[in-house]
Amino acid sequence: MAAAAFRRSTKEMSEAGKDHSLFWHALSGLVPGQIMPSIGGVPITLNGRFIGAIGCGGGTGEQDHQCAAAGAAAV
Repeated sequence: MAAAAFRRSTKEMSEAGKDHSLFWHALSGLVPGQIMPSIGGVPITLNGRFIGAIGCGGGTGEQDHQCAAAGAAAV
């Protein structure tokens, strides 16, 4: 949901969150059950337009990101 809401991959947000860790970790408290501070979500664009997002879990954060990015690229 975070990738869709912010139209950025959660990997990008996590990396940016290193400089603003309090904000990043507070997000899950602002909208309980909708945003988790983890890597694995990627926005989906089609012809330059945002159409949604895809998220993967179960592997390492990097593996989840790679799978989600492959899924988004397949659209």
